[in-house]
Amino acid sequence: MNNNEFNGPNSESSFDEAAERARIRDLFMKRLTDCGWAEIAEEKCGEIIRKKGVKNVSLDEVVYDAMKEGRKSVPDGIKQEIMEQMEQFILRRMVERQRRAQGPSTSRDV
Repeated sequence: MNNNEFNGPNSESSFDEAAERARIRDLFMKRLTDCGWAEIAEEKCGEIIRKKGVKNVSLDEVVYDAMKEGRKSVPDGIKQEIMEQMEQFILRRMVERQRRAQGPSTSRDV
């Protein structure tokens, strides 16, 4: 196994990106739970199952039908907050990549 697979510049970047995705996903879920959205989504799934009948509906159908309405019902403030978090992360990554591309800064007195 090549040691560079785990120690190269891309491994750190991938780890950072995965950690940030997880942090934003957790924040998103917390906000949805705090505002009651998650409970409403659960109720909607139960409603779909009762309407179609438990033996006549698949999990994929429930998810598909619930997602159509669920996406529309996420409060705008939560959408905005999550978008801002993603934008901030992307900007930080861009700055980091620019710094790496420029290499170490050296100042020479002439």
